[in-house]
Amino acid sequence: MSSDVIVLDEYMVFNVLLAASLGESIGMATVLGVDSPGVLVSGLYAYGAITEAMMILADNIVDNCGFNPEEYAGSLASRASLDNPLRMYDPGTAEVLLRVRRGVPWWVAREQVSTPSSRLDAAARSVPVVLFYSNRRLAATMAVAQALVTHVDERDLEAARLYALALHTMLYASVKPDEVPLLLMDETDNSLLRELLARIPDLLDEPEQRAAKLLLLSPCKSPHPLGVALYSALRYNQPSVAARHAATICGQSNNAVPAASMAAVLALVLSNGELGGDAAIAEKLEAYDELRRRAAALRWAAIRCREQG
Repeated sequence: MSSDVIVLDEYMVFNVLLAASLGESIGMATVLGVDSPGVLVSGLYAYGAITEAMMILADNIVDNCGFNPEEYAGSLASRASLDNPLRMYDPGTAEVLLRVRRGVPWWVAREQVSTPSSRLDAAARSVPVVLFYSNRRLAATMAVAQALVTHVDERDLEAARLYALALHTMLYASVKPDEVPLLLMDETDNSLLRELLARIPDLLDEPEQRAAKLLLLSPCKSPHPLGVALYSALRYNQPSVAARHAATICGQSNNAVPAASMAAVLALVLSNGELGGDAAIAEKLEAYDELRRRAAALRWAAIRCREQG
């Protein structure tokens, strides 16, 4: 294995995957108005579309020693629980996958969404990409590639790229946490997003309600989910608190759950990979055992595939 390859330990990989699912669970509960860390089914907190797509993505990476878009599209279409309302699939993403099931090529189906809108579920599901690829640029490229299987909106693709860069920076580089938004600012040409990212470090000391208003991405007057996730993670290092705060800021938008998932992941990494008081909640996640298995497989693949290539 080359000396510049960094392989994360299995404990970190597992906890990052858990945080993504934990954040999603809290986001779902917040959107549904459930006063709980998640929606209980048979004593466990049900997982949603992000966790399901994330597990399928992890399997794809392990099976192919890297991301394979053709196989990912097929696996997503065949394995996604689109009929289960608890998964809460974004309507646009579900529409794409249903078309693929009917035999439409994924690169055609993604162009045929009847009501196009910004959907950050693809950004939130990209976590396994960053856990596998230790090269920063390659991780960002593959995060966009996996998003392209179901999304074409430039806002969604940019969010996937920037989220991967943020997570990668926190996992692999030694930078001060409040410098991350400024590093991302240099990575995007979107003037509104650059303005928002530049604003985040100063918002950490603002009263919560004022900070929430300043996270609005004018002129569309809605908070940018990635900006909300970054802010929430930096302000509240505990994954569950960051997730709940992010979902609350986003309100009833279709991006509240992705924002919560991303916030929980970033908060976990800022806490050195420790779940702390959230460990008891994480153990009740429906996907807990499945995520443990995939964490081990992802880490082993990161070692095996690099030794082979």
